[in-house]
Parts: sequence; structure tokens; C-alpha cells
Amino acid sequence: MLTARLSTDPAEVGRARREVRSAMASWGISEEAQEAAVLLVSELVTNALLHGTPPVTLLARRTRRGARVEVHDADPTRHPTLRPAQTELAAGRGLRLVDALASRWGWSPSSHGKGVWFEVDAGADGSGARLSRGG
Repeated sequence: MLTARLSTDPAEVGRARREVRSAMASWGISEEAQEAAVLLVSELVTNALLHGTPPVTLLARRTRRGARVEVHDADPTRHPTLRPAQTELAAGRGLRLVDALASRWGWSPSSHGKGVWFEVDAGADGSGARLSRGG
């Protein structure tokens, strides 16, 4: 299991990507699933740093199907919202990427704020990942 407390420094996004990639590689998660997860980590950590409240915590763990990544922050009031795509806006598409690439994703309130999570599937043996959307 990976647990990292992130500072508000934007460089933490890169650190989070590196740590998730390293953990997933050690768990035998396929390169395809690692690539998707790294992109999604960028989105969730960036959102937490821009819109959440410190502290921000990154959790990742191996699951039976692949891997689950969670990003927690201390703001219980701002919930992630999947907005309609608007081509004229430069931002606001991050959760669309999460929705498109993650096998499953969601968020949940906690006693300390909220957690936004996603899962990627890596196949029964940890290889040959097929990122399929599911519920």
C-alpha cells in the first residue's frame, strides 16, 4: 500500500505520479493500466490542490482486479462534479478523463473531508490490462 501526504506545492503532482507508477509496477500492474492511472492521478491531485483544502493525502493499493487510488482533502463541501463538456473552457475536463479511463470511480465524504477515488483493472494475473468501464 502507498500512502503519501502531499504539500500544496504544484510539484507534488509529479511526485504523486512517480510514486503511483512505482507502486503499480511493483504490484505487477500492466503498463497500460499504469499509464492510465498516472494521468488520472494528475487530474485528482491537481483538483485537490486547486479546489480542496489541505492536507491532501494520496493512497494507492493493489486490489483483486487491479489497483485503487484515492486522493483525500479536508474540504467536505466541494464535491467533484462531472460537468458537460464545453469546448470554449480551458479547464473543467479532468473528471471526464477519469470517467473515460477508469474502470470505476467516485467520491465519498469522510470525517476529515472527502476522498475521490478511481480503480483500474489489470486482468486476473496482473498483465494485459483492459481498461473497461464498469460499475
